[in-house]
Amino acid sequence: MWRNIGGRVHADTNDQNLSDMVTNTTPKKTTSKKPTTTKLSASTNSQRFEPAKLDSLFEILDAIAWIDAPSSKRVAQFAGIDPRTAGKLLKNAVQIGLVDTVSTGYVLVLP
Repeated sequence: MWRNIGGRVHADTNDQNLSDMVTNTTPKKTTSKKPTTTKLSASTNSQRFEPAKLDSLFEILDAIAWIDAPSSKRVAQFAGIDPRTAGKLLKNAVQIGLVDTVSTGYVLVLP
């Protein structure tokens, strides 16, 4: 049963049917929604460029233009740069469409 105590209505805890009379509802918690920022992982971005100097890229393109379908090793030797740097630059050039791979090496792509 309900009792009026001091102007407020309280449930009588001695009543066994109290749970039948009162609907047990809990107030919903209100949380402020934070703006969701989605970070792109490396796996979702298919274009990942390796860091390298632009001047070296011109040396790579010059090597490919002068040598018929050179390998990355031959490109590095012609350009006079480290083979790892040449590999990074060749990968970048293939991704942006400046260079294409063939079975024996690399060739320039016509614009």
